[in-house]
Order: sequence, then structure tokens, then C-alpha cells
Amino acid sequence: MLRLNKTFLSTFAFLNAMKFLAISDIHGSKKSLKELKEKSKQVDIVLLAGDFTVFENDIHQILKKINSWKRKTFLIQGNHETPEVVEAVSAKYPYLIYLDERYYIIDNYLFIGIEGNGFTKKDEYFEEVSKEFLPIIKEHRKEFGTEAKIILMTHAPPYNTKCDVVAGEHAGNNSIRKFISKSQPDLCVCGHIHESAGNEDFIKKTLVVNAGKKGKIIDL
Repeated sequence: MLRLNKTFLSTFAFLNAMKFLAISDIHGSKKSLKELKEKSKQVDIVLLAGDFTVFENDIHQILKKINSWKRKTFLIQGNHETPEVVEAVSAKYPYLIYLDERYYIIDNYLFIGIEGNGFTKKDEYFEEVSKEFLPIIKEHRKEFGTEAKIILMTHAPPYNTKCDVVAGEHAGNNSIRKFISKSQPDLCVCGHIHESAGNEDFIKKTLVVNAGKKGKIIDL
């Protein structure tokens, strides 16, 4: 049974542009968290694309620190976390919004989260879940037209970009790439492949960012 939930309506005044801090694969690094806290002061929203722990060790402390930045933070689990635990812990903190298999709308911005399997090129479960979002994306574009902004968060990177390269080979998820090609979000924030952390690429008009533990500030 899919865990897709209802739209959450706007809590911001209408904005034509937002600034985001995209992050992935912190793996509990205190140094990274300290540096990212400073970067968070420059942005409106944080996008946390999984693997912020090492097998959920210190998950409460890590998410408490991120909540202390006082920035609305959308997060999904990575392969080091389980959805049930991330959902339960993030619910304790007012600035954290668990986004996996969910969507959230802030004015003309539509945020979508689907973790994706980082260890396979084809992910049938991702393909099943992602179909649920296509009418939501269509309706959002119908409502906002050219002002519509769509942001996809996955942990695994899409296949065959600069964001999924390991030892000269592409190791990303082709199911994610197909969904991006079909739905054309404005931004896909991902991680998982540490060797490609910080890299950016495009799939058609979609900017794909492997955020990494240093984080990337993105204007959209």
C-alpha cells in the first residue's frame, strides 16, 4: 500500500524564486553539520536526500541539530535509514518534513520525494510509486503554468549522468531517469554515489544535483 499522502498547502507568501540548500550523505559528520549550519543561513529551505546517519546511529541527535537551523527541511531516507524510523523521528521536530512517497506544495513549488534503490538500475517499486505523482505534476502545471516549479528528491541518482559515476562507470537508477525524462521536474536532488558528490548535470531541462555532505546552494 502506497504511503502517498495529501497536499499540504502554502505557508509562505507567493515567491517567484527560492534558495535551497541541498544535502546528502552526511553520515553523522559533526564537521559537515557545523559547516552546513552556516550555509543554511543563506537559504529558504533545506533538501536532505538521505544517508544522514550511519545505520541510524545518533539519528535523534543529528535531526535535532538540523531542526535547530530553523529552516523548513524536506527529508527522505537513504540506504542507511529505514522509512519508519525517519518518519517517526522527524515528526518530533517542527522544521522537519518527511517527504518519501509524499508531496508538499508551497505556492508555485511542488516538492516530491521517492527514495529509489541505489543498488539496482531498475526499480519496479519506484516505477509503481512514481506513476502516482504524474497527475499531481500535471495538475500543478495546469494551475501555475510557466511559474510552476517541481522539485524531486531521490536518494539514488538517475542513471547516466555526471552524478552517478563510479570508477568511470555509471551506477545510477534507470527507473529514476525514465521518470525524470517523462515528468521533467525543474530539479532533482540526489546522493548515494559519494564519488560523484557535488556534481551536476541535466536530463533534458531537469537539473540533477548529487548534493553530497558539503551541500549545494541552488536558486530556483
